Amino acid sequence: MLWALLGAAFTLRDSFIPSEMRTKLDSSVLIQYWDWRTWIIGALVILLVSALEGCYRGHRHYSEIREKAASEKYAELEDEVEKQRAKAIEADGESTRLNTEIKHLEEEVANQCVEISIRDTRIKHLKEEVANQWVEISTRDTKIGRLQTKLHGDPYSR
Repeated sequence: MLWALLGAAFTLRDSFIPSEMRTKLDSSVLIQYWDWRTWIIGALVILLVSALEGCYRGHRHYSEIREKAASEKYAELEDEVEKQRAKAIEADGESTRLNTEIKHLEEEVANQCVEISIRDTRIKHLKEEVANQWVEISTRDTKIGRLQTKLHGDPYSR
């Protein structure tokens, strides 16, 4: 970059400046009068500017790499979030379906419990009815036995 600026300055000097001034601005004339300290300071300035530009370019390059990697990682994470969100929605739908199925099963079990309770009540009534019929049969047998005893006498007494 520095050489480009110097080249442009020399081109302007050689092309547009009158010849009397051109001899005064000739680089060989200027350079002859520079002290060795000026050369060292110039070299150090050139080295410093080159080092700073190299650092800037390196930093910019690695920043671009980090930014690209971060954006790729961000895209991957967004994809993963979308996948997890879809799984959560699917799981929520499955959960809703299972909850509905559980409610239906609970209703079915409750209905069956009511039916069992009704059956138990019917069985209890039937048992009471059977017991009552046994009492009636036992009473009839007793009456029949007494009548037979009266008619035929006591069969065990003979």
